[in-house]
Amino acid sequence: MNIFEDFAGPSKNVQNESREVDIYLSMNPISILSNPLQWWRTNQGSLKILSLIAKDLLAIPATSSASERVFSKSGHIVSRKRSALASKNVDVLVFLSENQNK
Repeated sequence: MNIFEDFAGPSKNVQNESREVDIYLSMNPISILSNPLQWWRTNQGSLKILSLIAKDLLAIPATSSASERVFSKSGHIVSRKRSALASKNVDVLVFLSENQNK
C-alpha cells in the first residue's frame, strides 16, 4: 500500500507521486515558514497530492494536552502553605482533583 492512496485513491503510477516528492525536495520552500497555507495554495498546481496532505495536516487545531493541564493543576495545589507536602500526597491530591467529576 502506498502512502498517497489515502489522499488520491489507488495508485497505478507510483512514479508520479515520487516525482512530486522529488519536485518538492528540489524546491527551496523557505517562504513556507511565513505562511504555510498560502505557500501550498500557490504551489498546489505542481504538487497536487502533497498539497492535499499538507492542507489535511495543517487543518488540525492546536490543543492543550492533558499532561499540561495536570501539571498546571499540581501548581495550584502546591502553594506556599502546602509546600511541605510529600510528593506522594501531591500525586494523590492531583489524582483526586482530576477525577472528582468523572
